[in-house]
Amino acid sequence: MQRPIRSCPDCDASPETLSRRHFLAAGGAAALALGGAPVWAEEGKKAAKATVKATAKATGGVALIVGTWLTLINQADIIVAQGFNGAVLVKIAVNYLTPFIVSNIGLLARKT
Repeated sequence: MQRPIRSCPDCDASPETLSRRHFLAAGGAAALALGGAPVWAEEGKKAAKATVKATAKATGGVALIVGTWLTLINQADIIVAQGFNGAVLVKIAVNYLTPFIVSNIGLLARKT
């Protein structure tokens, strides 16, 4: 585990005042000199993990609701008449995968 940066060896800036721009301008020397990543790098990793988990939860819920609705509308009569077979299972999988992908694209478009 990397230690967080305590200060910049060049200008004695504290971790609160260190920025990504400042760190990159120093060529990453601050992290190497102090044997660790800057504080903002560790916080960014935690935020990214939380974002991925929240995104998967939100888009998974949408996919579950919309996928179930699409399956009932499009495949219920075939399932009742013929039961489950390979083709029906592929169509059901696509019914769940489509809203999952569309929800993720929507979230990505909103964040950019």
